[in-house]
Amino acid sequence: MKRFLDVYWLIYFAGYLAAIGILLWLHWHNLTTGDNPTSRLADIFTIAAGSASAFAIIVEGGGRIVLLIPKTVKKLLNEGRKQGHKEGREEADAEWEAWLRRRLEAEANNQPFDEPPPSQRE
Repeated sequence: MKRFLDVYWLIYFAGYLAAIGILLWLHWHNLTTGDNPTSRLADIFTIAAGSASAFAIIVEGGGRIVLLIPKTVKKLLNEGRKQGHKEGREEADAEWEAWLRRRLEAEANNQPFDEPPPSQRE
């Protein structure tokens, strides 16, 4: 794991160096002909550090989000499945209770009851 993290930081450092190179190339004329090139150079290094930091935050944050998505989807599916099982069980229980109530009423009234139980219906 340590080696993996080292590779990540090398990538971020390479991004920092690339940002410095690009910014130096873009502002070379201002550095060589303008007044106070030291201040401009400091600005370039600051902007490059901010760019590399933003890149690191985006990559790390994106990685975390990508890792969380499957866990969240799995959790939601499991909750939905549990809810579906619960609702299905409640519905089946209600059908059986209604059938049993009708059968007991028919027996109490000495009436024939030939309705098939809910498990034998289509």
